[in-house]
Amino acid sequence: MRLMAFLLLLLPFSVQAADLRIGVKEDIPYFGYYNAKGERAGIEVDFGKELAKFLGRSPKFISVSSSQRIPFLQANKLDVVIATFSITPDRSKEVAFSEPYFETGQSVMVLADSPIQSIQDLSSKKVGVVKGATSGPQLLKAQPQARLVEYKTYYEAYLELLFGQVDAISTDEVVLRGLKAIGEGAAVKLEQRKGRRPVFLLDLNRYTPGNRLRIIRPSLSHEKYGIAVRKGSPLLDKINAWLASPSGRHTLRDIIQRHLGGES
Repeated sequence: MRLMAFLLLLLPFSVQAADLRIGVKEDIPYFGYYNAKGERAGIEVDFGKELAKFLGRSPKFISVSSSQRIPFLQANKLDVVIATFSITPDRSKEVAFSEPYFETGQSVMVLADSPIQSIQDLSSKKVGVVKGATSGPQLLKAQPQARLVEYKTYYEAYLELLFGQVDAISTDEVVLRGLKAIGEGAAVKLEQRKGRRPVFLLDLNRYTPGNRLRIIRPSLSHEKYGIAVRKGSPLLDKINAWLASPSGRHTLRDIIQRHLGGES
């Protein structure tokens, strides 16, 4: 009887240990955001659910900003990060990445009536970027005279562009595409959450492409997103095996098709 009582006391901790703690974004339309019902949604949220199922664990999603991804992994607050995390040599020194699951390129977005037509036009202009992302350094390589303004979230940078506090914002094109959708019908409301920054609740099915914002092309760089884990984590081989398997590839294609219509 005493042994049974002891095991029952340990049960909640055992269940908690089985959770797969997944770091995701909450401000990236199509990838990690809150839908009109206030539920987490997006490619990387769905991908995290499928990965947890493959590993036989329950997904526990934790919101992360770009600058929190590596520290949260290293502090053992997360098991994996699936958060538009571009694979770079510098980051690979601190965390381990899976094989890529999505490819895109960095671009710049401006208001539709902006005189800015190219990267060269950003000289002396204020460009919003997110702290901890690769966007700032990449932009300065292309236009050293740009004046970077760092924000914690993409929503903050997006709103500052709308209010004229910056001349442009720069990040991956697929992210800009999602931010553009917010201002062209997708936003249901801006919800204030207790103790946290406000988030948009989105219905991306309401998005009708308009002329409020404009994305400048061509892309500045080629980005590959990977799933990040701690160095030496046994999860890495399992994740790569799943990504390489027919079922894993089919699942990923299906998720991307559902959210982006097949863009990758």
